[in-house]
Amino acid sequence: MCHGLADIDGEDEKDNFDIKMLEGIAPKEYDNYFLAKSYFDVREYNRAAHLERNASSSVPRLLHLYATYMAVKKRRLESTTIQSNLVDSGHFKDLDVNNITTHPPVEPFIIDKLENK
Repeated sequence: MCHGLADIDGEDEKDNFDIKMLEGIAPKEYDNYFLAKSYFDVREYNRAAHLERNASSSVPRLLHLYATYMAVKKRRLESTTIQSNLVDSGHFKDLDVNNITTHPPVEPFIIDKLENK
């Protein structure tokens, strides 16, 4: 039995999409804007900026500029992370070479097995 959906009446619910969401966007730019906004939402900033590079309306132009800014910031963050991983050898300082136990050589074990046959 599903009690969670019993209280929901689909006819009373109003759509979240409003005509005010389209203000500042030219009708010919709707498709590119919504695709670019989807790319932006999943942090694909370069793709979003590329789609809106020729935008003439104010909202898509703002999305282009902000996506470009975020792409540069993301690239810089990834670059510094990679460099710090290459330079940082802190994970080696906890390695105590003197406490590593070495296994006995394999040859005496094999020789002993062959002699016992």
